[in-house]
Amino acid sequence: RNIVLVDTPGCNNSFMTDSQVLAEIAWWLITAYAKNIKLNGMPYFHPISDYEIRERMSRNYSIFKELCGKDNCKNVIFVTTMWDRVSEEVGSEREQDLHSDFCWWEMISLGSNHSPLQRDYKISSEHH
Repeated sequence: RNIVLVDTPGCNNSFMTDSQVLAEIAWWLITAYAKNIKLNGMPYFHPISDYEIRERMSRNYSIFKELCGKDNCKNVIFVTTMWDRVSEEVGSEREQDLHSDFCWWEMISLGSNHSPLQRDYKISSEHH
């Protein structure tokens, strides 16, 4: 069994607009589908230290949700990173905010998961 990992540009990229990034991802998905490459999982990395751009973040998640489709939410895992840049209390508050945010909440209710990526770079099993 082959596993394909695709590292895409992130939103907030200094060389591409968010729309260009999402268009690149959509193009790859269309091309992969045409080649019968099955998408079995999609991690979405989000820095827990990033809190100031909620409007942009909300728009990006909405587009991401549309790219995935409701039937594929079970294949998405939201992974929060950069926990070493915030206190545990602040990180926990932001994590709660993300869970109550409409996009994460909706996708999680449709089967997505969330897990923090801890400083030791292991995905916490308690959040699965």
